[in-house]
Amino acid sequence: MGDMGEEEKQELREIWTLFSELSCRARNVNDDSIATSELPSLMRALGQNPSDTDIQALYGKADPMNSGVVHYNTFLGMANGLIENREQEITEAFRVFDREGKGSIHTAELRHVMTNLGEKFDDIEVDEMVREAGVKGADGEVHYEEFTKKMCAQY
Repeated sequence: MGDMGEEEKQELREIWTLFSELSCRARNVNDDSIATSELPSLMRALGQNPSDTDIQALYGKADPMNSGVVHYNTFLGMANGLIENREQEITEAFRVFDREGKGSIHTAELRHVMTNLGEKFDDIEVDEMVREAGVKGADGEVHYEEFTKKMCAQY
């Protein structure tokens, strides 16, 4: 598990820039920052749905000195951590279904997990994910760590 790819960084930068321009204009500054209070909206724009607890933790990490602003480099480091945490959580969820501890689950189990738990996907979306990830073994098994890495990078 690791850092974002260049495409992800570029997308993050584009969204950050939109927020920063509006935030800086509202605060009458020009320093590529956002107001700390805008973090929840930024996270939602990035497809996250932070709880109140998550938001408080974000505030503490992004602005430990309570300055009221967050700069891009600080946020980029946080975003890398969020992606890594998301990958770990998803991998752990799949590991529950890996009864033999071999690092893979059958595509039927994957389909069940992806269509019934958490963010629910339909069968067509799951088929597309498996095909795009290209991690299906000859035995009909999906190597879930590799699958998770590829899916987190794409979605």
